[in-house]
Amino acid sequence: MYLAKVYVHPTSTIRHVADSTFKETVCPFIPSAFAELQTDIHELTSDLDGVGIPFLDYRAYTMRVLFPGIEEHPVLRDLEVPGYRQEQVEKGLKLFGQLINNKVFLLSFIRTLESQRGFSMRDRGNVASLIMTMLQSKLEYATDVLKHLLSDLIDRNLESKNHPKLLLRR
Repeated sequence: MYLAKVYVHPTSTIRHVADSTFKETVCPFIPSAFAELQTDIHELTSDLDGVGIPFLDYRAYTMRVLFPGIEEHPVLRDLEVPGYRQEQVEKGLKLFGQLINNKVFLLSFIRTLESQRGFSMRDRGNVASLIMTMLQSKLEYATDVLKHLLSDLIDRNLESKNHPKLLLRR
C-alpha cells in the first residue's frame, strides 16, 4: 500500500495549536462568566424597577434649559403689582405680546438689544429665554425668526471675513 505525502504548512500547524490552547484556557471560564453577567444584569434591572429612568416633566425641563440655576423664576408666579396698576400692567403685557407676534417688530427689537454695548451674553440668554417662553405655542413662527436671525449672522460674518468657527461662539 502506498501512502501519499501531505505537505502541511507550518503556519497552519501553529494556528491549530494556538486554537486548541485558546479553547483549553478560555472555554472553562465561559459558563461562569456568562452566569456572572446574567446576575449583574438582573441586579441592575432590579435597581431600576422602583426608580425607573430619571426624567423631568416638560415644565421642569424647560425651566432648567431656559433659565438654568434659577429655581423660582418670576415667569412661574402670578404678577405681583399693586392693585391700582394691575390692569395697566396686564394691558401693557398683552400689547407687548401682540408686538412680539409681529415679525418685523421682533427682529427690530432683537437687533436693537444686540446693538447695545452694555447688553451682556447673560442678558441675551435671558431675553431669548423669555421670548421663547412667549412663543412656545408658535414654534413655527419662532423657527422662522431664528432662521432669519441666523441668516443675518452668517451674512455679517461673511462681510467681516471672520473665521467660520467664530460664527456661533457664546
